[in-house]
Parts: sequence; C-alpha cells; structure tokens
Amino acid sequence: MISLKFYGVRGSYPVVGDQFLRFGGDTSCCVIREAHGDQLGPPIVFDLGSGAIALGRDLVTEGVQTVTAFLTHLHWDHMQGLPFFAPLDVAGTHVEVVVPAEYGDVEEVVIKSLSPPLFPVSPNQRPGQLTISPSRTIRHFEDPFCSVTALSIPHTNPTVGLRLDTERSSIAFVTDHQIPKDGRSIHENVAQLCDGVDLLIHDAQFVASDLVAKGSWGHATAEYALHVAALTGAKRLALYHHDPSRTDRELDVMMENLARLCPSVGLMAARAGMEILLP
Repeated sequence: MISLKFYGVRGSYPVVGDQFLRFGGDTSCCVIREAHGDQLGPPIVFDLGSGAIALGRDLVTEGVQTVTAFLTHLHWDHMQGLPFFAPLDVAGTHVEVVVPAEYGDVEEVVIKSLSPPLFPVSPNQRPGQLTISPSRTIRHFEDPFCSVTALSIPHTNPTVGLRLDTERSSIAFVTDHQIPKDGRSIHENVAQLCDGVDLLIHDAQFVASDLVAKGSWGHATAEYALHVAALTGAKRLALYHHDPSRTDRELDVMMENLARLCPSVGLMAARAGMEILLP
C-alpha cells in the first residue's frame, strides 16, 4: 500500500483558532510512504510549509535518517517549515530538497533564505546534512519503487506540479495553479500530470467571488479543481491550499455545494492529519 498523510493544507500563511481546528491551520506539506502493515518506507515529501514542523518531529521520533522533499516553488508558505525541520538537527541525517530548476542556482537561492540575516543559524551549522538539488522532469526511486514527475504549471512565479506513480497507483499534486481566463481550458502539463490519477490534490483557495479582485493571484477555485478532475479522469479529488480565512464551517458549506456537481469524482477536502491509502 501507499500511504499519503497531510500535515499542512492551508495556503498563504498559517492560522490558529477554534474555527480552524478540524481542517488545520498549517501550510502546505504532505508525505508519501510505502506501507507494509505497521512498517513505513522512506518518506517522499511534497512541500515544506509550516506543516513540515510536525512532520519533522514525527520522523525524528521514528528514527528516519533519509528524507527527499520536493518543493513546488519557493513562496514562503511552501518552504517556511524548512528552517525548523527537526531531521536537520540530528547527526547522520540527510535531507535532500528538490527545487524547480527555473530558479537558477537553486542551492544559492535556498541557502540564502536559511542564513543570516533572514535566519539566525546557517545550514552548515546544523548537525544534519542538507542538499539542495534542481528538479528533473522524472526521478525514479527504488525504495519505494516509484517515479516522481515534475512539470511546470501556471502560477505567478516558477512552479511545478508533481506526480508520483507506482506500478498500481498514482497521485498528482497541483497546488498554486492559476485558473485560466476562460475558467475551462486546462494547461497541457496539468492535463499530463492529472491524467487518470487515483488521487488528485488540487489548489482550491478561491471561490468564484474571489476572482474579481484576485483573478491574477495564481490560484484556482474549488469548482475549477473539480472541472480538472472530471476532464482528466481523476478518480478522487482532495481540495487543497485552503484560504487561511476560510473557516471549518465555510469549508463544510463549500463541500456540500460541490458534491452535487460531479458525483463521478470522489470528492474530499484535505485535512491536517488525514491519511489516504492507495494500492
């Protein structure tokens, strides 16, 4: 089985408060691992938002020493957990962070953001080893046996969508996705990433009324996410990157309204702590 667990599902910035308890207030982070009963394989992480802080603590408790993390892009809500990622404070641990190659010298860009004066401790002062690598189109892993595909998708700065494939299952991670002006067309790379996946995790930060003022801010509506899932044949859709101002109750209402639109797609709203198992 493949296990996917969400640690952060919000966009833009973390939030706290009773009105956000069920879906959680941390920003983008999920982990994918092969599961053999109670045994879990090496973690593959998508994004290192503030949700990565809790993930890092769990990995250290478990004794994990090798972590591969893919960043969709370098906006703060997708990497703000990296300076506080606990495996970096354990000697003998190796954390590889894969960054879209479009950022140029990705090591220089990321290391600068993790060093004084932006952060008090430089990576070379941490006991664990940090490696920054540019993304390749497809990367193959032996354990778990899978491949991760990274393709550029429309957003305000260089951004990739991700797809993980095993022999029997597939997951697409398309967060921070600019809705097209016509509200209907699908970028060819997005279509390729989402084609027939068992689970599509898709940006749903906006509702239709947000587009009047924020239509060029690089995000999609929940309705557009459902449209992408339906047209690309995704079996299940997890709405993701929830607006930080959207309360639990407002997300419930959104889900109730969407459920009637396309019953052929298994629809859910991602929650921190939610775990999904795939063959």
